[in-house]
Amino acid sequence: MDPLSISASAVALITVCVQTVQIIKKTIETIKTAKRELLNVLNETNRMRLLLEQLRALTHQLGSKNNKILLAFDQTGCEEILSELKRLIDKLAQAELFAGFQFLVRRSKLEALVAGLRAQEDGIRTVLLSVATESAVFTRDYVQTLIDGANVQAVSISSITQSSTGVVDEPPPPFTEHAEPPSPTDELDLAKMKLTSEGQAQMDIPGTEDIISLAETDLPSTSIADHPAELGTNVGFWSPLKEDDSTLWLPISTSNPLETQKQIDATPAIPPLTKLLSETVIWHGQLSRYMYDDEYLRLRDRLADAAYYGDWDEVEATIDDAHEHGLRSWPNCYRIGKLRGPSGWTPLHQAAFLGAPKSAVRMLVDQGASRTLQTVRTSSSELPFRNMTALEMAQFLGFKYLFDVLSPIIHYSIPCATLHKLQQNFHYLIRGDLAGRPEDAQLRLPELELLTELENPEMYFPLKSPKIAMGYFYRLDGRELLVMSLGISSSGQRKYYRVTERGAREIQDAILFDMS
Repeated sequence: MDPLSISASAVALITVCVQTVQIIKKTIETIKTAKRELLNVLNETNRMRLLLEQLRALTHQLGSKNNKILLAFDQTGCEEILSELKRLIDKLAQAELFAGFQFLVRRSKLEALVAGLRAQEDGIRTVLLSVATESAVFTRDYVQTLIDGANVQAVSISSITQSSTGVVDEPPPPFTEHAEPPSPTDELDLAKMKLTSEGQAQMDIPGTEDIISLAETDLPSTSIADHPAELGTNVGFWSPLKEDDSTLWLPISTSNPLETQKQIDATPAIPPLTKLLSETVIWHGQLSRYMYDDEYLRLRDRLADAAYYGDWDEVEATIDDAHEHGLRSWPNCYRIGKLRGPSGWTPLHQAAFLGAPKSAVRMLVDQGASRTLQTVRTSSSELPFRNMTALEMAQFLGFKYLFDVLSPIIHYSIPCATLHKLQQNFHYLIRGDLAGRPEDAQLRLPELELLTELENPEMYFPLKSPKIAMGYFYRLDGRELLVMSLGISSSGQRKYYRVTERGAREIQDAILFDMS
């Protein structure tokens, strides 16, 4: 085929892949079983989509210069395997209409489907490398870099808590080492479901050892507020004490060394989640002083005082001390008020207001200070708006030498209107969970704009409770927000939610692709 014909045919194939990824992803998030099998199909479909995207782009550019070149692209083979794939997603799409029933699928058919997708991926890679041979613009190393990037980005992550490890797993192995690609006439053949008059499902099962059950679940409404577990029932909860040994997070009643060590030793070990949250950017939204012990409050006040008086060496030393105690994201901390509510002035806001040396501002940014974070209030006699970023302050006050260092660098692009709606629905979810609880008394709920500054767009919002560690881990996934609640439900289980512009729905697991 000539390059422009290949580019045009790739567009239609990509459309099928995109639809498939969306439906399988949604299915995995709402079923209880067969996740591994469907994850394999999901990964291979997304990898094929990414390779087709590269093929579309490169052949379009090659054909614009020389369309007389012929490349060996197996369009028919791709269409056949994606036709098999479409039969699967059509069944999965129908399954949403029958919540609570089971749909059965042959394991061998899924194995053959995965093998067939991989065979076509190999063919696409060969064509991509052929483009490098025929083109004076694209080198083989450049094309290989694109291919390697697709291999990494195609791997889905089951559960949002596995997304920050910095380690990308190898693509999942095939179900069997010698699975053969499906023939054109070999249908995926999901077992037909028959409903009796009593509403029970009966299945035609052709060999139960080859059958995988896709069990649909009827998830509870997210609007029902649970109650926090009592002391001693937090098995499985994350505690920041496990790795950081911080006494600052302990209630006052257990802040002596002996009791502290007992609590550290008794903390359930959950290394992946503990490590994740100890490295995740923190949203400091708990505004109640009584939630913290005296040592923690002294450290927060010390930071706020140093920033207020422009003592940048002391600011840096305080941030370092906090990090030594296992406390994260302190450049984004502000004073926790006693009588009045917080002003929301972080050290970066104070630096901009005072016209601090550029080196001091750079130090705060390098330490993790957010440049999109706004104040809660300002003095009308000093500044024109209540909610201002550090850059706005510098611009109003004429500190031009700070403009570049205070300008946010956006790593994650998302429309402002979409982000606002996600934030609104996320806040509804939190308010619904915490209605009537002491944790809800004084909160500054997360501002999602901060996520756009992060290469890995995820944060943790801890709700310090006298009884239990609890909070929300959240991250952007395209134009949606994935949320994991910790220590909120009475069952003591983590809960997962997918927040969209339309609202929030509870899911069994969170599936996303590494876009970093």
